[in-house]
Amino acid sequence: MINNFKKNIKYYNVRNPNIKIRTSQGKAIALRDGSTDSRWHVKQNGNEWVKLIFKNKQKIAGVELLLGKYASDFPRGIEILKALECESKNKNELEDIENYESIYKSNPWKGLVVFTNTGYPYLGTQSDVKIFFDKPELMRCLLIKQIGKSEYFDWSIAELRVMREIKLVAITESQNL
Repeated sequence: MINNFKKNIKYYNVRNPNIKIRTSQGKAIALRDGSTDSRWHVKQNGNEWVKLIFKNKQKIAGVELLLGKYASDFPRGIEILKALECESKNKNELEDIENYESIYKSNPWKGLVVFTNTGYPYLGTQSDVKIFFDKPELMRCLLIKQIGKSEYFDWSIAELRVMREIKLVAITESQNL
């Protein structure tokens, strides 16, 4: 008997040199160094961002922001935008923001919706920052904006993961045991 599903997720390798990463502040190296012990971080003033620029247009199914040991540094609000083209002369500016389309917004960020084994939804922890799009979105540029505010906590990302494919796989009752 089928009573639950799990997600099989395939990710893009953000360490690929064909993916450029720009940030509103600081260096992006910790976002793709393979370690959840290091982090990229900024104060949460409501206007911080991370931008990924792909060499070619890609279909993106979602994003995951791994916080590592910085679990309290989740975004207080988050918006995801996409663009088919994006070019900026200054790599730390959003000169081309008018080219972007919002595809996800949660302000405040309350956490990922997860489900019990019997299918009832509830909010998971706020530090589990996974965002699944309604459908794969074609884009060349992915913009992740932190739109909330926190006087006491940074916005930290230990590793950035970009989902390229999500498949639901049925779990039978015997597999749940």
